[in-house]
Amino acid sequence: MKSIKIYFLQAAMVSLCALPACQNDELGSLSPAASRNSNNTAVLNPPPPDDLIPNGGVIIPPSSVIKHEYPQVTSWLVTWNNPLPDYRYSLAGIFSTVDGSFHSVHSLNQSNKSSWANTAKADMYLFPGNVEALKNASYLLHGASAPATQFKPSSLTLVEFINALQSKQGFFQQQFENSPDEATPIQPYNYDGEADYYDSGDIYLFKTGRTPAVYGAIRIVDATNVWTGTVPRTIQIVVQKSNAI
Repeated sequence: MKSIKIYFLQAAMVSLCALPACQNDELGSLSPAASRNSNNTAVLNPPPPDDLIPNGGVIIPPSSVIKHEYPQVTSWLVTWNNPLPDYRYSLAGIFSTVDGSFHSVHSLNQSNKSSWANTAKADMYLFPGNVEALKNASYLLHGASAPATQFKPSSLTLVEFINALQSKQGFFQQQFENSPDEATPIQPYNYDGEADYYDSGDIYLFKTGRTPAVYGAIRIVDATNVWTGTVPRTIQIVVQKSNAI
C-alpha cells in the first residue's frame, strides 16, 4: 500500500506541473542560471578578498554568484544562504556596478586605502529588507564618498523584465526617467507613511550617482522569511550596458 501511495503522489505532482502556476515558475527560471552552459555565463563563488578581512570581524560572501552577459545588460544572480539579520554587517550584500564586486559593512570600515576606494564605488546595499544607497550612511567610515544612488519602484511584469534583457537598448533608463514616482535613496519607500520591506517578485529601478549615470534594475527573486534568515535570499541585479540615445 505504501508503494501505491507514493506512485499516486508522484503522478499528482507531475500533473500539477501542467498547470499555469508551474509554468510561471518555469518562466521565473529564465535567469542566468538557465544558461549555465553559455559562453556568456560565469558561475562565481568568490571568497572575500584578503585585504578586506576585518580584524575581529566576519565577512560572509555570497553563496553563489552567476554572472551573465545579455545583449543589453549584464546580470548577476546572487544567493546568500540563511542570511541572518544579526549578521547583516558581515554579509557581503553591498554591490558595485563598476566591477561587480560585493563587500560587507565591516570590510568597508577597515582603515586602509582599499576600503575608501571600495566605498567610493559601492552603489547599493541589499540587506536586510530594503535596497538603499550608501551616501552618507552613518554606519560607514567613508560614507561621504559613496555614490548617491536613487531608486524607484517598478510595475514591470517578469515577461517584460526578461524581454528587456535581450532586446531593448536603454530600457531601464527610460523606465526610470519616465516613471512618475519620486526617486528615493531607499526602496521600498514609505510613500504612504507606513514602513515596508521588499518581497519576492518585487522589481526596483536604479540610477547611480555617477557621470554618466548607470541605470539598471533589481529583481527580488526570493525573499521568503526576510527577517528570519532561515531560507536562502536570491536577488538579481541587472546593469544596463548603454544609455538610450
